[in-house]
Amino acid sequence: MEWSGAGRTNVVKTISQIKDEKLGISEKTDWICVNGAVIYIKADDFYYTSCPIMIGDGQCNKNVTNKGDRRWRCDLCDQSVDECDHRYILSLQIEDHTGLTWLAAFQESGEELMGMSAKDLHFMKFEKQDDDGFLKVIRQVMFIFKLKVEEETFSDEHV
Repeated sequence: MEWSGAGRTNVVKTISQIKDEKLGISEKTDWICVNGAVIYIKADDFYYTSCPIMIGDGQCNKNVTNKGDRRWRCDLCDQSVDECDHRYILSLQIEDHTGLTWLAAFQESGEELMGMSAKDLHFMKFEKQDDDGFLKVIRQVMFIFKLKVEEETFSDEHV
């Protein structure tokens, strides 16, 4: 099945087709749609703290560390700030009728999936300690996915 939108043809594939056709392994990025369901989201590490400093036309967004003095340090910008941003880095598992696979969803995709910002979800889980509300958000995620499929190397392993 195919349809067009935003200047690109959207092809629907199954999870087994992604693996069988080795999509995302070549240097070319593959854009596909999968009709599946999220079956698991790693809820412990769903965000990272990022640098809010503007560099040129965009935000730095690099990881910042809390030095214990209520300030956040960005090594790239070589500065400290009073407040950091929270950005999604979701690890989730999806399945369809042919199998399952792991995905990573970053900031914009994470916001679309979760229906709220990473900062708001962080506040819900860690500041308000609303575990029921947090689990409700995690469990509501199910629909058709549009994927960018490409192989990445981490610690000399293909992931």
